[in-house]
Amino acid sequence: MTRAAALGFALALSTPALAQAPPAPAPAATPRAAAEALDRLGYQLGQKVHVTIGKTALDLPFARTFSDVAPKQPLLFIDSREKVSFAVNLGSFAAEYHVKPPASILILRLKQ
Repeated sequence: MTRAAALGFALALSTPALAQAPPAPAPAATPRAAAEALDRLGYQLGQKVHVTIGKTALDLPFARTFSDVAPKQPLLFIDSREKVSFAVNLGSFAAEYHVKPPASILILRLKQ
């Protein structure tokens, strides 16, 4: 056995097999699931969502993209990590509304 082959064999012995690896975590919620959660609360794309962040109450449009609102306007959207998120088009939501993590977020069911 060559030295390189022996090194490869030793590495193979010291590396756990994939079958022994812990199972992968369950997939994260999809943008559809996040939108469905807002739907269960009574909200649809385009509607205003009443949100309380810390002590600040806001009515934010539930938008698909930043371009759905005018520049410098806030929005609620489903981000690329598949989470409900808050933003200001061409601005900083955190700076505009003085939000520092961790902040409590409350979205109540829409009154019918």
